[in-house]
Amino acid sequence: MARLILFKGTSAERSFPLGETPAVIGRQPPCNIQILDAKASRKHCEIHQTDKGFELSDLGSRNATFVNGVSVTKTMLSNGDQVRVGNTVMEFESDELNELTPSTIAVTDDGDSDQLTIVQASINVKEAGLLDPDTDRLDMDQLRRAEKALAVLYDGAQLLASRRNEDELLESVSALALDLTGGERAFVALLREDGALEIKATWSATGQEVSPQMALSKSIASVALGEKNAVLCADTQSDARFRDRQSIYMQQIRSAIYVPLASHEKVLGLLGVDSANPSVKFSKDHLRHLSILTNHAAAAVENLRLQEEAVKQQVMEQQLEIAREIQQNFLPADLNVIPQMEIAASSLPAMLVGGDFYDCIPLDAQRTILSIGDVSGKGVPAALCMGRVMGDIKSLVALHDQPSDVLAVLNSAFLKRSTRGMFISLLLLTYDATTGKCVMCNAGHPAPLVIRSDSTEPEFIEERGGPIVGIVDEADYGNYEFALNPGDMLVLYTDGISEAQNKKEEFFSAETMALEVFSRRRASCEEIIEAVFDRVAAFAGQEIIDDDLTMVALRVKAEG
Repeated sequence: MARLILFKGTSAERSFPLGETPAVIGRQPPCNIQILDAKASRKHCEIHQTDKGFELSDLGSRNATFVNGVSVTKTMLSNGDQVRVGNTVMEFESDELNELTPSTIAVTDDGDSDQLTIVQASINVKEAGLLDPDTDRLDMDQLRRAEKALAVLYDGAQLLASRRNEDELLESVSALALDLTGGERAFVALLREDGALEIKATWSATGQEVSPQMALSKSIASVALGEKNAVLCADTQSDARFRDRQSIYMQQIRSAIYVPLASHEKVLGLLGVDSANPSVKFSKDHLRHLSILTNHAAAAVENLRLQEEAVKQQVMEQQLEIAREIQQNFLPADLNVIPQMEIAASSLPAMLVGGDFYDCIPLDAQRTILSIGDVSGKGVPAALCMGRVMGDIKSLVALHDQPSDVLAVLNSAFLKRSTRGMFISLLLLTYDATTGKCVMCNAGHPAPLVIRSDSTEPEFIEERGGPIVGIVDEADYGNYEFALNPGDMLVLYTDGISEAQNKKEEFFSAETMALEVFSRRRASCEEIIEAVFDRVAAFAGQEIIDDDLTMVALRVKAEG
């Protein structure tokens, strides 16, 4: 059931049920909800039920309709929303929405006031002590209260330290707050990302259910949250300053304390304790004791959150480790598939997973296609893209004989499904073991290095077959042919090697890599790759590399 409750203006405390029949609010009949307010229009606004809930619509009123202090033309109502028509203030309440929406605190406007503050006393929570430092002589009552508070706080500190989740912790804080003050109800509210307070725990001294919707005046909220001060409001009903305050009138609060939960200068939320019993009047002692409690509570909340983050980080690392293992399984485990060819490869991601890849796919008894690629970016997105592209290449080489045809189809398919602006530098090369003929298509990848058996210096094959995959739609790709003779070596690599930087922001460069390979041309392919990786790491001068490193080295075995 839904209703409107009037709590400021004529007919205050009256409730109006809402249902399928639209409720018209205004000054004159035939309005369903008639309010005697000079600032209200004859037909001011209307509330009608929709499939999504209750919607309020302004009917072209003279002085506008306000929901939670904001002028509206049309809006859906949420539990606890305050509707103002002229000087009349109503609250929307729905039993159905109580089960669906989180408990919240409505911070209400206090209206015009000549008073500079509406609080009787306030102290900074970080400066709170068990005893009043301004008192020269302490009487026995003060010492007894301090002794009782010390016992509660001592037991409370152990209780809070034993809590393993935030809900249990905050519920314990609420209960301890009542033990310290003798109040009737307590709540703990935490700040959401949007800055609103959301009630996370409540406790009642009578055992009755605490209303999930609470109102808190803007003046109190600004002192408690903005200034990080604990706030004491004593005997609000007998104080003329509070009689017309909407939030306090609505809750029938006689005495209240609000204390911010602050940790390392960061406000996490608010602890509130109040009572409607005229005989219960909170004191400055209660203010200090609750401040000590919230200091413990805020630290406990922060520690729990840090523990949760640590657990999440551990889970994420475990998941990334699994992802790394899966990604490694994408790369070929056995490269000895090319007749009369020595071949080795290695890939070292900058993170646990990366976007570099290589593959070696036999086409028939003599022909093999090699691929090496570099997906833009690093980490999980690049790794996911890399796995998909490797699968695409395996499928396409079975349908297309030429590397250029494979890249053209791959480029078109990649552009259609790419939604993150990713692209790939990619090189495909077919090698015929019978003739030594190589057919290569280079799509924006670093130029491969060739070390001839009889050469005196390394050389690069600079010919390009087309643009990077994922940049240009309907791109043209062409092939380039060359031959590898017995003793010749071919090195494929990604730009993580050539563009590795040191602390002076100097590049390692492809030329430095080529000289390193050439100087070790008599070593095995595996030893050459290991030497280049070690040289890059030494050049960068750090354990963590900035980009993925990948290299494939192959040498045609000498005849005989």
